[in-house]
Amino acid sequence: MTLFCNTTQRRKDAKNELRRIAATTPQLPPICRNEDVLQVLYNYNYKHHPNRLGSVIIERSLLDPPIPGWTGFVPRAKVTELGHGVRYRVMAKNCFQDFKNLVDRIPYNSSISVHRGETHEMIEVRKIPHAYQRFYRPEGMMPKYTGHIPHKHLIAGKTFGNLCRSSSVCTHTEDSYGAYLTKKQNALVKHQQTMKYDVNN
Repeated sequence: MTLFCNTTQRRKDAKNELRRIAATTPQLPPICRNEDVLQVLYNYNYKHHPNRLGSVIIERSLLDPPIPGWTGFVPRAKVTELGHGVRYRVMAKNCFQDFKNLVDRIPYNSSISVHRGETHEMIEVRKIPHAYQRFYRPEGMMPKYTGHIPHKHLIAGKTFGNLCRSSSVCTHTEDSYGAYLTKKQNALVKHQQTMKYDVNN
């Protein structure tokens, strides 16, 4: 007990001596203001905090390969033959390149017209022929294709190749099925107008 009491007293005396030295030692002069130190600490915490994503935003180019595991939209992947028979990276590269070529081929002609004292900017987009890579081609779909074929459930008694080639999405000669439907709709409207004119006369 005596040994324990002596050890405890020595430690108390050493702690009190350290407190006395800390209290009597003159303080060092500051090299900057406290506000400057707090501002530096705040900026450091703002930039390097682990929960912060970062303030630098890197804009990716259109032709950059997609992030691994990304399953989002790839232009012209499902409407052309570029999205079949290759790896995802090659498919994405070909589709984005084809999409960029398609966008670059569209000419824009800007002109300024003055009408009733007002200035209007008119952008005229001229239609130019494209070399579309159709997905539903006249020779039919690729063997073992298991995707969607429009109107497939309405046709019976044919092989897969004959079924594809006889489908309306493959037999047309337009650049795309949408252009074919538009032309067909315009022809139908024109025929109805002609019939209506003949009936009225």
